Amino acid sequence: MNPAPTPAPLVARVVPDLTGLDKQFDYLVPAALRDRIAVGSLVRVPLHGRRIGGWVVALGPPCPLYTSDAADDLPCVYLGGRRIIKKKN
Repeated sequence: MNPAPTPAPLVARVVPDLTGLDKQFDYLVPAALRDRIAVGSLVRVPLHGRRIGGWVVALGPPCPLYTSDAADDLPCVYLGGRRIIKKKN
């Protein structure tokens, strides 16, 4: 009997409910919550050692993992639940 295939990682882009913070952050969606999350969902996420509320504004696959061979071709780097935008030279 073959094990069930592991689903691809799912990332939720979240806008935190914090005054003065105009950024979006990416978080990996736990497997147990994949069927319950959608764009527009209200969520609680860790941010700088606190748990804060926010809204899911997009769902999708993570950015490609950073590798030295592909670094110059990637617009972003995915590390530990956060999306890092690369500076343009």
